[in-house]
Amino acid sequence: MFRLCLLLAISALAYGRNIQTPQKEFINRIVGGDATTIENYPYIVSLRTSGNFHFCAGSILNTDWIVTAAHCVVGNRPSEQVVVAGSTYIGQGNRLEVAQVKWHEDYSSSTFENDIALLRLATPLEWSDSIQGVGMAPDSDQNAVRVPSSNSQPPSFSEYGPLEVMGWGRLADGTSPEQLQYVEVPFVNDELCRDAYGQGDIADHMICAGEANKDSCQGDSGGPIVNQVGGTTQVGIVSWGYGCGVDGFPGVYTEVAYFNDWIRANVNTKVNH
Repeated sequence: MFRLCLLLAISALAYGRNIQTPQKEFINRIVGGDATTIENYPYIVSLRTSGNFHFCAGSILNTDWIVTAAHCVVGNRPSEQVVVAGSTYIGQGNRLEVAQVKWHEDYSSSTFENDIALLRLATPLEWSDSIQGVGMAPDSDQNAVRVPSSNSQPPSFSEYGPLEVMGWGRLADGTSPEQLQYVEVPFVNDELCRDAYGQGDIADHMICAGEANKDSCQGDSGGPIVNQVGGTTQVGIVSWGYGCGVDGFPGVYTEVAYFNDWIRANVNTKVNH
């Protein structure tokens, strides 16, 4: 649990840094969002310490597996976290033990590349109005969001349409909400995102979304960003950014379409790191 505590401490300190000398930060704050209910997003789950402290989010892949960010769980043993599903409020929900933790073997804590992980539940989930799986974006989406859908500045929503992120992260005033929050965010194409962060910082398997006071910080690390057009699909995993809702610095997400083969290859294995 030392690793987790250290991670949280580093993340908290990062938010005090001046944006003029930005540092990459894990996402754990909500800005510009609204309260919602779990029935609207039944695939999001809370990751908690064994002491019931919420530290990250994840999404339900199927009855046995949770998708989250590698930086949330890297180095953790299964017993060091539980998954809580099916609740609008942070203090409630069904607690499930974790049987296996699998983070991407090429995850980099310095570049945040390959920031994806899987958790296998010890007990399968049971579907209800508040507990459902979410479909992952298809392989073909790897090239679907490379450019904006028009030449407007700032860029309009891509062909993905409006994207939504949700979570229980800290609010803009620094308080932690009891109720699930969500926000709609605009897609930012690779060119503009690389102009903001640097050409070498945004890998092809990352996507960006957000604007001033309304960006990827509107969800916990590890939680989903989804496309609701034509049915709900998860297009990304909340990963990192500079500041929170800072103009010119959209949130950065792991693009799940790039990792479908990795997910398929690992959901049938039972080997921990």
